[in-house]
Amino acid sequence: MKNVSPSRIIIYGAVSRPPSDSPRALDKIKQLIHRAIDRFAIKLNFHQRIDYKNYERRWTYNRGDLAIADSVQETLKKIGCTLPAVRANWGELSEVGLTDLDTVIVAGSGYIHPDKTGNLHARIFSDYHAFAKYQCRVALIGIGVNVLLDWDRSKATHLAPDSRDVLEKIFQLCSSITVRDEQSQKFIQQLGNHPTSIIGDPALFLSEQGSEHNDKKPDSGPRIGLSIPFHGTEPTEWIRDNIKSFVEFLRKIQKSKKARFEYFLHYDSERLVYEVMRDYGLDVTLREGDTQTLLRHYHDLDLHIGGMLHSCIMASSQRIPTIALAYDAKHFGFFKLLEREEFCVYNQSLDYSNLHSLIDKIINNLPTQRQKLDKKIKQLETGYREAISNAVSMETPAIARVH
Repeated sequence: MKNVSPSRIIIYGAVSRPPSDSPRALDKIKQLIHRAIDRFAIKLNFHQRIDYKNYERRWTYNRGDLAIADSVQETLKKIGCTLPAVRANWGELSEVGLTDLDTVIVAGSGYIHPDKTGNLHARIFSDYHAFAKYQCRVALIGIGVNVLLDWDRSKATHLAPDSRDVLEKIFQLCSSITVRDEQSQKFIQQLGNHPTSIIGDPALFLSEQGSEHNDKKPDSGPRIGLSIPFHGTEPTEWIRDNIKSFVEFLRKIQKSKKARFEYFLHYDSERLVYEVMRDYGLDVTLREGDTQTLLRHYHDLDLHIGGMLHSCIMASSQRIPTIALAYDAKHFGFFKLLEREEFCVYNQSLDYSNLHSLIDKIINNLPTQRQKLDKKIKQLETGYREAISNAVSMETPAIARVH
């Protein structure tokens, strides 16, 4: 690999590095009070009171987005890339001192996320101006289009004219474009002749942790992971309407199967969800930490039930069969890619009888389920590594100069 100093790899992600701010003692007390009030309100059936905005702070972030950046950096090492890597969060390109020798890897996540009126975030426009100004190389690696299931914005033709225009310009600047799912591919292809490959989400290819799984059916009861999103309007509404019945279902599973539940915290506000589950009588253990810590705990599960997409992805990376409680089209795209569509269910029409059947199907066929996962992930990983290699290879054509 040709190395032209001082070339750098800029890993540009939604959360490429955790926030530098941390809560002070007073902040922690305020959050504790908020959770106590919300837990009391839920006990009194005043579910409508809870609001994720009460927990949004400068230091809150999505662990799944950080896992994407970790995967990209891990893979750069695996392919032998010796260029220095710099991490930048979305909106921070102006802070890294871009030059025309740099390669910007836009790393996964819902980079394209139109609002209900078809407008893209101002960040997209700033990104284009930075790419064009500094003439750096740009590669989109496993990015996605985030579209909620009840929004009619899945087609590029629904974008506002200026948003469509800026996306077309960004795509023209890219040396390569790869996406996480079929919907994202179709969306981009509607904007013009932009070669776009499906490689999956980068976090799917994080290294497996620990020893090989025991293929025997668990005798002491299955270890089941849980993750429920609580950082947006739609997930909050689901919690208000469904958390009580969902926990009642889990308690029945715990009693009948001697299941051991583990809650995986992917966003800081979810601590309330974990505490409410315990308030409703579910015996559940909290799992939190950095990417590697979460992966080690995921590796020890028998199955996972996740509303957070990246909880499903990270569990799958450890060959843990997963059931998604989907609120976004991206969930269905991921499970279609893994050829596991039956295990992705829409959370707004949750059929607990069907969910119970899916749990049984996984537990009773763990070796087969894991083998299928392993085979598919290894097939996809080849394309992912090639995409990373092409992104940093000096032999890959750079962007056309913008005048």
